[in-house]
Amino acid sequence: QLAEIIAKAAQLNSLEQRIFDNLPQTLRSELELATIEEQTLTLICSSSLIASRLRFMETELLAKLNRDTRISTLLQIRVIVRRDWSQDQPLRSQEKRGTGRTISTASALLIKQTSTIVNNPRLAEALKKLARHTDLPD
Repeated sequence: QLAEIIAKAAQLNSLEQRIFDNLPQTLRSELELATIEEQTLTLICSSSLIASRLRFMETELLAKLNRDTRISTLLQIRVIVRRDWSQDQPLRSQEKRGTGRTISTASALLIKQTSTIVNNPRLAEALKKLARHTDLPD
């Protein structure tokens, strides 16, 4: 099951790179891929200005992305603005904490090891946080 998660993370990382390759350089650092569901690409951006630029170029971007046979056919792009977002902090509020549940030490070790081999820094950080839900020392 962990192998499936790692494979899915690698697939999303590759997909994110292909999407970002079709964006102007000035927008790439202001965006993050949220999801692709039901033929809708959802992006998270740092400001309403960036969101407006994306919406303005939606038709052109969809045409470019739909030419890439490795990306499923997309019908629309949804843009979410997160004013508190920056590349230096996670998108989720740090004040929100989990339910207090813990995972086994063995699972935490495996998750922590996985965080060292994934290529996506945000995924690696999320895995490290997940691994902290046990008595395992950092």
